[in-house]
Amino acid sequence: MFQMINRIELVEKVVLTLLILGSVLMSLAGVFFRYVLNDSLAFVEEIAGYILITVVVVGSSLAIRSRDHIRVELLPQILPSTRRWANLLAWLTVLAVSIVMCWLSARFAMRLLAQNQTSYSIVGLKVGYPMLALPVGYALGSFKAALVLFDEIAGRQVFCAPSVADEELREVQAPEAAR
Repeated sequence: MFQMINRIELVEKVVLTLLILGSVLMSLAGVFFRYVLNDSLAFVEEIAGYILITVVVVGSSLAIRSRDHIRVELLPQILPSTRRWANLLAWLTVLAVSIVMCWLSARFAMRLLAQNQTSYSIVGLKVGYPMLALPVGYALGSFKAALVLFDEIAGRQVFCAPSVADEELREVQAPEAAR
């Protein structure tokens, strides 16, 4: 199971790296065409937008498993006894939101495909195809949120690493506990 999860994440990281590199190269080409050749590439902005959507949604699934999403730690710091329940509630919420977003974004992409909506700058591209990155990213996020939730219920790190915030909190609490 771990090998499969790690392979999926490796593919995600490679795809994200290639997409970001492609976006940078495309943007540089757009700048070159606009300011050196006094011409413009109409599709650069649209493709950059599609790449941004993909990078954000797929990248967020990586952040879920490594527990690196932004979160508010106020309640667990004030009442340490609530930490476990607050984490369970937070990860259950992440899982529920990811599942709902996966479903809604899949409906959205399928509706775009059914309506044959095409790109304004890329001839022949159906807009629904790049939008399929949304349900894929949210499905990955749902899967990883379920793994993190399993870890939280089990009370140990089985599938996922502890978050940086958890590690920092333990470092702060360790000297206080020694007093």
